[in-house]
Amino acid sequence: MQNNRTRYGMLTVTYAEDENNIHCTCDCGLKIIVTKNQLHDNSSCGCIYRKYLLSLSGIVDDENTVSKNQSVEYPEGRGLNFDKQKNKWRARITYQSKEYHLGYFPDKEAALEIRKEAESNMSGDFIEWYSKYKSKNTSNAE
Repeated sequence: MQNNRTRYGMLTVTYAEDENNIHCTCDCGLKIIVTKNQLHDNSSCGCIYRKYLLSLSGIVDDENTVSKNQSVEYPEGRGLNFDKQKNKWRARITYQSKEYHLGYFPDKEAALEIRKEAESNMSGDFIEWYSKYKSKNTSNAE
């Protein structure tokens, strides 16, 4: 894939494997992998949104900067939706600009529980956790 432009908002393209694996560095220092479409749609790694959420919560340091690893309390229903056709709750999570399906659950509490477990693994090796989770829970995938 050829790039005529190396900057998109706060993202600088470091290299592109193909249209689905474009490696970028955000001005905040975080390295992310995005698709071609995401590159055009995003102006940062998400640090702008995190900073906004933290400013609403009052969690911003004296220099008005936000740590990349600062956790934010999101609304409890984030990453959950009710699928009327299946009559079940769907849980999902986004990691490095890619959405991961966590499964369908008969009640909201079960979907919320797996969503929280996925969130707790985002600071470690999320991909490894997700692979193990999916191999054990193929019945939820539907």
